[in-house]
Amino acid sequence: PEGDFFLNGRVVIRSNVTLIGAGVDETFLHTKGESMTIRLSGDNTRVSGFSIISDNQDGGNGVVVEDSIDFRIDHLSIEGYSNQAAIFVSGGDTRGVIDHNWIKNKTANRLNYGIVVYGDNTWKKNSHLGTQNAVFIEENTFINTRHAFAANKGAHYVFRHNLVQQGVAGQAIDAHGPYNGNDEGTQFFEIYDNIIQDPQPSGNERAIGIRGGSGVIFNNV
Repeated sequence: PEGDFFLNGRVVIRSNVTLIGAGVDETFLHTKGESMTIRLSGDNTRVSGFSIISDNQDGGNGVVVEDSIDFRIDHLSIEGYSNQAAIFVSGGDTRGVIDHNWIKNKTANRLNYGIVVYGDNTWKKNSHLGTQNAVFIEENTFINTRHAFAANKGAHYVFRHNLVQQGVAGQAIDAHGPYNGNDEGTQFFEIYDNIIQDPQPSGNERAIGIRGGSGVIFNNV
């Protein structure tokens, strides 16, 4: 329902379950500390229609997805997280859509991802470019992120129709290579029809930084 609520522990969303609020301006979930707040742990899951706020700007990961097929995270406002990411996704076969969210991170010079997608650290033999077998990130707004998006460990992602504003000290859209203790870097990426604007000047900011994998990049501003 609409209203303000305080969460002092993890909320786990199992298969075939939807958690939906009355809207980002009506339902507010408040947290304190770095514990994972909302975790999708199953297939055919969805979270939608509320604001989740770390009141002290000390949140860890706002929403976590692990080994989930056909998930959706949409129409959320997420503010004050990103010990690693506002939305953290992992799993070799994980696929789903993250759309129409507003994400404003706490300020941090390390990690500080809006959304991160990790595979299972394996390299797939067959290309899945142009198919549904990816994590789709679309129609989101990112503010105050070091990387609005980052990927690693064999991930496949589609990043399209997003707005990135006021990025901090790093590329807005990122693909890691095979390092930092990982055997495999990002495998496939599709990056198109995005707008990246007004980065905070640091001397090393860039719109898109690809350090591993292959894919397509077009029609970005």
